[in-house]
Amino acid sequence: MFSYIIDQLFTPIIVGCILVLFKHWLNQRKVDKDDDP
Repeated sequence: MFSYIIDQLFTPIIVGCILVLFKHWLNQRKVDKDDDP
């Protein structure tokens, strides 16, 4: 039961962190591309 609660809490948090990092990485790539002459 306890591990089920942990899964319910941590899975969305981990997925959210990955999405935020991925979005940040994409934005960094876009900025780098825009900086190219």
